[in-house]
Amino acid sequence: MSLTNRKKQFLEKLMELYENSDLPVHYETLAKAIGVSKWTAYDMLKQLEKMSLLKKEYVVNNSDTGRSQIVYSPSEKAYNIFNSSSDENITVAEWEHVKQELIEMLVSLKKQKNPNVVSQRLLDNISKVNNKLILCANVITLLITYLKLSNDSKIPNIIHLFNLVHENNTKLAVFTGTVVGMFLTETNIIGIEVMSLASEHINIFGRLSIEEQTKITSFLMDALAL
Repeated sequence: MSLTNRKKQFLEKLMELYENSDLPVHYETLAKAIGVSKWTAYDMLKQLEKMSLLKKEYVVNNSDTGRSQIVYSPSEKAYNIFNSSSDENITVAEWEHVKQELIEMLVSLKKQKNPNVVSQRLLDNISKVNNKLILCANVITLLITYLKLSNDSKIPNIIHLFNLVHENNTKLAVFTGTVVGMFLTETNIIGIEVMSLASEHINIFGRLSIEEQTKITSFLMDALAL
């Protein structure tokens, strides 16, 4: 069983919750933090436990006398993964290739008989990529894809809002949050799973280096201008 990007996001969020509270984490707490159902969170935690990345224990639920609940804490193996340099570095040439490929996907939307082919390809990329910069670029491209399929007229307003913010990290979070917010009542256009996916990745922008934030912000502006 491999540590996919989605599993990694759940593990990282649980580690964050654990470190902030110094207490094992219940799956409902994790579900609320990520924005998924409690059953989705529980299933993911069971998979991570099987990979020896989490330790399970039973504690008494103070609000429900006599009953216990399952909680999880990160294992030493989990910390070793995040302490090692697991993020694949890419060269300038590789980054330029990724950008060109994603831009071509957006351009192809006008010619595609089935635009869902593009969004599915991006979702596949997101599930496999191990580099934060490339991951962010794919998430951004996915959101722009849904914007273009919905209504291009919304893009100028987003660009205007985007330009009012000065810090790159904030610009990226504002863009993602704005687009997801636009589609909260339009789940026929952007599925709940995709909204959840985008919401999960907002915090990744803050973990990019200053150089990476500059690169991804520049890519975002180029993609919006198409």
